[in-house]
Amino acid sequence: MPSSSNQIEVIGAGFGRTGTLSLKQALDELGYNCYHMREILKPENNFHSQLWLDAYNNSQSFDYDRIFAPQGYTATVDWPGAYFYHELMNQYPQSKVILTIRDSSESWFVSFYDAFYGTSFMGRLANLIRLYLHDDITRINNAIIGEGTFHKQGTKKDYAIKMYDAHIKQVQKLVPKHRLLVLNVKDGWKPT
Repeated sequence: MPSSSNQIEVIGAGFGRTGTLSLKQALDELGYNCYHMREILKPENNFHSQLWLDAYNNSQSFDYDRIFAPQGYTATVDWPGAYFYHELMNQYPQSKVILTIRDSSESWFVSFYDAFYGTSFMGRLANLIRLYLHDDITRINNAIIGEGTFHKQGTKKDYAIKMYDAHIKQVQKLVPKHRLLVLNVKDGWKPT
């Protein structure tokens, strides 16, 4: 359960398309105020895009409270926050980290590719929204996801899967075990 602090307590380190929206909904239900990529689309957060790009260019010295504190966010999942999980851990040393994963790297790539490169109706619709209605999302996707995460090779299946698998290993190596939960959201989140 969340504390009474207005600091980030939960950091989602999982890539997009690993159940981050389900995790956001679960954390919100548990009383956290959870940040997700969709928060950038809210009119009151229109300044977030530039802040995330500033963070991308100065990740070690950036004060992430500039993004999270004004609206009292206490958790963050999905990109762009997941890209900065290590920096966020350092700024919020009391936080816990949740690494969301899929059943397989292959199933993650299929979902990722469809959502970001638009092979299905929903993917094409999402691309149109990003392209025509919210240029800020496109800028963040290009910088943090396209360049920072996938080095402009996100459409190459083998490379994207290699980066996904490497990210999982890196998180498991860098995050102390007492601060890390690895979660496949298909397994559910409620206590049994």
